Parts: sequence; C-alpha cells; structure tokens
Amino acid sequence: MQDKLELELENKRGLKLCIHERDLEAGNCLLNQIDEHIVKCRKTILVLSPEYLKSFECRYVAWSAHAFMVSEDRDAVVLVKFQPLPLGIPGSLASMMAMRECLIWTENPVGQELFWKRLAHALLYTSGNPINA
Repeated sequence: MQDKLELELENKRGLKLCIHERDLEAGNCLLNQIDEHIVKCRKTILVLSPEYLKSFECRYVAWSAHAFMVSEDRDAVVLVKFQPLPLGIPGSLASMMAMRECLIWTENPVGQELFWKRLAHALLYTSGNPINA
C-alpha cells in the first residue's frame, strides 16, 4: 500500500508523505520522531492491516495521533482499512474507528478511483475548510 500511496499522493497529486523507512532517521529515538511528525504534519494516515495491528508501532502511532487529535481539537487522522481486520483492535485505535469513517481499499479499479478521491479530500479538508497544499 505504501507504494500506491506514494505514487498517487506524492507523484500524481503533489502531496508530501512522511514514510517511516524513508523519512525517519535511523539511530534517533523512533517514538520521539513519530510524535514530532504527528505534530508537524497536517494529517496522519493510518493504513490498517492485521499485521500492522500486531505491531508496537501501530499501537504507539494510534495512541499518539489520537492524543494529539484530542488535545488540539483537530481532525488530524485518516483511517484506511487495507485488509479486513480481526476482532480485538487496540484501545485508542478502536476509539478512533468508532468516532470516524474508515476508508476501505479495494482492488476494483472503479472503486480505487473513488477511494483516491475520498482520500485526497480527507487529506486536504478539515472541518469543511480547505488546507493549502
């Protein structure tokens, strides 16, 4: 999914993504870098899959993004369900999923076109106001 996001959002739509493997510095504290990027970025995209849900990084990013969203009273998280998810989703992520729409990836080409439009809209608009890209 990361390659698809980079191609569509960065190459085709001119948005800048923060990609863990590319943009976080090795050797520096990962958790601090995650927090800094959540604060610095306009939106945090959480791409959800069963494997990602099992990771500590998922739980930490979800917790940190949720805390930032609540403390800043800002619509700062976009949820993308890449694959069907199991039961037992971690607490802060389950809270976010209960409060907001989750975009669902599809392999259907027509559905993908709608997905990209909806994702771009979610990234560029907050509380009905456009964000300058």
